[in-house]
Amino acid sequence: MSAAPITHAAEAARGNGSGGLRVISVQRAAERLDCSRHHVYRLIAAGKLRAVEIKVSGARPKTRVYPEDLDEFIEANTRTA
Repeated sequence: MSAAPITHAAEAARGNGSGGLRVISVQRAAERLDCSRHHVYRLIAAGKLRAVEIKVSGARPKTRVYPEDLDEFIEANTRTA
């Protein structure tokens, strides 16, 4: 499935200061949301969840989600009573 993620280009270039990015896979995001990977890809395509596409020449792009963005999404979509 071809997602239309919002790319964090500046953040991806900077990293988190510990030598790498703190991102999670779509599978891990789906597990946290207790839904399918397909549903997470639909959230990304709809612009409701930001994601990063990690592209390597000759390989399929990997889609990753920042845990902070997932936390914000959960908070914004949590219903109370």
